[in-house]
Amino acid sequence: MATPVVPLVVMPLIEKKRKLTPGVALEDDEEITHLVHKLEEALSDIKYYPFSSATDVAMKKAGIVRTPHSSPLEHYKLTDPVTFAKHAARYRVMCAESAFLSADNFYAVYDAIVRHVSLNTEAGSRMLIDAFLLRVAAMVDNGHLLVFPEYVVPMIELCGPGDKFHVGGKLDYLLVLLLEEEKDSAAPLLKEPTTLEPDSTGFAIVEAKLPAYPTLSDALPQALLEVAAFAKKYKKQLMNGVITNGHRWMFFSFTPGADSVGGTFCRPLPLEASSPEERAVITGILKDMIDGAWTVVKLPIAPPAQGIAVPTQ
Repeated sequence: MATPVVPLVVMPLIEKKRKLTPGVALEDDEEITHLVHKLEEALSDIKYYPFSSATDVAMKKAGIVRTPHSSPLEHYKLTDPVTFAKHAARYRVMCAESAFLSADNFYAVYDAIVRHVSLNTEAGSRMLIDAFLLRVAAMVDNGHLLVFPEYVVPMIELCGPGDKFHVGGKLDYLLVLLLEEEKDSAAPLLKEPTTLEPDSTGFAIVEAKLPAYPTLSDALPQALLEVAAFAKKYKKQLMNGVITNGHRWMFFSFTPGADSVGGTFCRPLPLEASSPEERAVITGILKDMIDGAWTVVKLPIAPPAQGIAVPTQ
């Protein structure tokens, strides 16, 4: 029986592509190797500061300086006890139609958190902050307040007078005020916050800090780089911000410099949330800041005394 002839099939040689791994050159493709080296050089030249690691040095490099003898709260005249009491009385009665979190309900929630929750961590502090922000949402009667926890700001370049670098990271809270006619877009925005329109009108950023921090001022570099980055990304002429641990609240305003180079900020001393009246004033200022965030801050002066019951101190 004859031996069957098996045809010889010659397969074409397939060149195996090498994977690009650190330290391995592509000897057979000099052009790709050259491009990779160029990319490595470009990346190595980028200065990058995550928000969470910001320092005074980064703030100075960004050209952000404090405006002396200026405070976003000066129009409130809070150092006068009578005026302070009038503010507290005015804010306590604010509640949008059908809103469930009245001032009294808010105080009850606040007291319950203090009694039952350990506040020695940032997570504990955030429970107090959440209660404040929900109360502010209930006070808004001409629009709709959205709260975005851990809002991501992609890497963006900040420019100082003689330096430039990139920043990026998460904002603890971004507050956005929708106009009355924009309420229908609230649900989609909460699901996809990256679709936020640059021309939305009300913004503020809240930075949460541990109660163990020596001072809220320690968080200023981080908070200022956050508002500066957000202001540049969304082309804002003014950004308001807050640094808080739930007990103490520091309000500040940031104005970008010409051509988005540098900027100025002003801030007062922190307010304490140690009494119902003080908590009422803090929620009221938060509401006013989000209402007036689009223009230069001109916060309201205390209303006339007529018809206002002044609580006793």
